[in-house]
Amino acid sequence: MTQFPKFFTQTPHWLTSLVTGLAIANFSAFGSVALATEISAPSGNLGVTEAQGNLAATSQYATVIIYKADTQCNSLVAEKITIPAERQVEAAVGKVLERRNTGDFDLAGYRVILNANSGIATVDLRISPDSQRTFASLSNCEQMALFGSVRKTLTSNLGWKIQDVRFTAQGEEIYL
Repeated sequence: MTQFPKFFTQTPHWLTSLVTGLAIANFSAFGSVALATEISAPSGNLGVTEAQGNLAATSQYATVIIYKADTQCNSLVAEKITIPAERQVEAAVGKVLERRNTGDFDLAGYRVILNANSGIATVDLRISPDSQRTFASLSNCEQMALFGSVRKTLTSNLGWKIQDVRFTAQGEEIYL
């Protein structure tokens, strides 16, 4: 059996960073709800350790807590996920939103704007032009699942220092 030098059998760090960087670059101005599922980190033990409450990070991945509505829509349930360490906020919002499309209510994308001075995150949502419903038509349960999940996810991950979350639709404040 032929023995290859070690550098042939291991993925170089610069290549892993390059590939990770390319995937993260897709989040640029607007994240796509469909794209967010492609950004997920591989499963398995990544050597991530718990640090700073509910936020842990290695050089390439971070473990964060996201929140989703329970099946009865009574409360928000925590779920630990692993995402790319860069652009954690956008990736976490993408994970929360990835299951929000229902057939008659479809999100086309989102953007997260952070104001570090005020601790306010603005989540700008875009409804698909083909969506049959608007934000105002969402039931109380759907509103909690969408807005409550994103708000709790962003304010509960203490390392992000987000104190409040505003929601806009293409720059206009969402009032429900």
